[in-house]
Amino acid sequence: MYYRVWYWDTTTTIYSINSIRYVESLDDVGWYNDQTIQQVGNSVVSSSWPDWNYGSYGPIDVFYNSSGSNILDDRNIWDNKFVMYYDGTTGAVEEIGLAYSTNGILWKGYGRVLERGGNGTWDSDYVSHGTVVKIENTWHLWYSGSGKGGGANQGIGHATSMDGINWVKDSNPVFHSNDGVLWRNDRTYTPSVIYDSNGFETSSCPNIKMWFTGKENSNYTIGYVYGCIPQTSTKNSPTMFYNVKLVEVFNPSSNIHYIGGGGSTQGAVLTRNVENIIQIGVQNRGILKAKNVTITVENPPSCIDVDIKSFKVDIFPKSTHYFDVTITPNCEQGNYKLRFIVEGNNISQEEEFEFSLQ
Repeated sequence: MYYRVWYWDTTTTIYSINSIRYVESLDDVGWYNDQTIQQVGNSVVSSSWPDWNYGSYGPIDVFYNSSGSNILDDRNIWDNKFVMYYDGTTGAVEEIGLAYSTNGILWKGYGRVLERGGNGTWDSDYVSHGTVVKIENTWHLWYSGSGKGGGANQGIGHATSMDGINWVKDSNPVFHSNDGVLWRNDRTYTPSVIYDSNGFETSSCPNIKMWFTGKENSNYTIGYVYGCIPQTSTKNSPTMFYNVKLVEVFNPSSNIHYIGGGGSTQGAVLTRNVENIIQIGVQNRGILKAKNVTITVENPPSCIDVDIKSFKVDIFPKSTHYFDVTITPNCEQGNYKLRFIVEGNNISQEEEFEFSLQ
């Protein structure tokens, strides 16, 4: 389905998985297949007091991965097709949990990922509805929060994470109802944030925009703000390159090749003193699976730092391995080479990556 919505059903008890519903559409006009979501055991909504997820006030944000696993992946959460941040509540306080799914209907709870603050903090009782955005290698979460009795509407907080699971909150809220702004001095909450790496056609700042709710007496208002998160890396396009020469594609001398989607990056232009990220995919072309695959770089120049991290491993149904290669050159302008060595069970290959620095 091209459009999917997960929402809180206000007509039923919050102390049941039935409080979260799902509906889908082909054209964003006609909606159907409206149903409650399901869960594995009581992993999403426990219905057992005083668990942090005794109940739920619905979803917060949902991510979709078109190439995600067709079976639940408990080890690599982001290898699943759907990942959902959602509200968990004891009936008195609220915190944010994470769940994952293969179809968007049957979900398995991962656990609580963003807890309320300690005593005396501005969000000591509530962290709830907001937006999650990944910017380069960092996850950002803007959330609604408040202290005791605030009902998750006293302010908007911000937290960051390197994996989307373990979060570090800013000490102070981004906005708060006590800021002295009349139109939101009763409530300041529910941030909705979008990000554009191109700065919304400015090629610079602002690159984030936020809409959020304010309340004064009985009047509700939607507010708008914008800002900028500095970029610390550049991601090359195309991001994939082959480790077999193009003339060998139809008669390869090796049983390894890199997954397409951009062709060869030989002759790429990298930027000095920033992180340049290239994603490499390895697949065994033979009948044997490639296992224990590693990528190393042989004797790189001293002015170039190379960091290689496994991104996805042994993707079904083919034996495919993806790596994120971060190249940080602190060299003078000019032309350089890196020799990559790919090794593993049933595979072995070397390839030079040529690039220039600007």
